[in-house]
Amino acid sequence: MKKKKKHTPFFQTKICRYNFVHVYFAKKAGGVGIYIKDNLSFQRRSDICIDLKDAESLWVETNIGGRQCVLGVIYRHPKYDCKGFTDDVSAISHYLSDKTLQYIFCGDININLLQHTSLSGVHKHIEMYESDNCQQIITRPTRITATTASLIDHFCTTFDLEKVILGILINDFSDHLPIFMLITTNTAKQHDKKSWLKAWLC
Repeated sequence: MKKKKKHTPFFQTKICRYNFVHVYFAKKAGGVGIYIKDNLSFQRRSDICIDLKDAESLWVETNIGGRQCVLGVIYRHPKYDCKGFTDDVSAISHYLSDKTLQYIFCGDININLLQHTSLSGVHKHIEMYESDNCQQIITRPTRITATTASLIDHFCTTFDLEKVILGILINDFSDHLPIFMLITTNTAKQHDKKSWLKAWLC
């Protein structure tokens, strides 16, 4: 039996004072990772996954503002059936909601939400995001070329959006624009008015 080749990342994964957890992909493209500040305790949730060949996902549980929260990152390969993927993510969303866990997940989903009026599969995917009080909060294109603009990088959360700052970074170091989300918490140190959880997707 031919042994699968394991691809390692082409970039330096170490960042001072952060832990890096990841899932590599057996082919040349794909894989996901999360950087977590070293003063945050967390556990990897291997029981939550998208267990199909054309997507990778990674989920961890940590405490944000005194409440347990699940953080996830997903990469959906473009050829992955949209309906099957929507069903998988919906199952995860319902599972976390049943456990009364707040959650955030983001990723390169490769479903262009700007096509919601022309493609029924995209419309149903947006409806899935809106279930369980969950909101997809990126509304402008994240991949722009000379001739096209698409919204294929998603940030989905059950957090109160009044406590959230979000945006898109205009930077050309990738063919996708990085998206970010900042969440205020009530667990600031005495000398700080606020503390922030920074969640980045590049």
